[in-house]
Amino acid sequence: MRESFNYSIIPSETDGAHMEQPDNIIMFSDLSEAVAKSKLRELAKDSSKVFYTDHARKRMKQRKITPSQILCCMEHGQFEEGPYRETNGSWKMKLSVVSAGDVISVVVVLDYDDITKDHSIVITVIRG
Repeated sequence: MRESFNYSIIPSETDGAHMEQPDNIIMFSDLSEAVAKSKLRELAKDSSKVFYTDHARKRMKQRKITPSQILCCMEHGQFEEGPYRETNGSWKMKLSVVSAGDVISVVVVLDYDDITKDHSIVITVIRG
């Protein structure tokens, strides 16, 4: 797992005509909850596409939240916030789910780079 991330902004080009959905998540000019949910489910099924910040790892340990609970939240959680575009071009959102009797919330971004392609980065996790 990598610990630091380089974000890049890939500007979207619009000419007013209907455009097909782009190949990578950053190219979306707008990201609906339904499309974000579909992408989160896809990424959660391949844990090599789910990265964790140092902060998220600390909170996971402190709050006794497992990677499988995070993946469950990505697959089945309900949106609390977002998705909205960050200044670096990535899409940020907060989801919550009941897991093992507790409410687990995950703040995650959807991002893209040339090596890992579409991927997610867990920013923080919250219990309760």
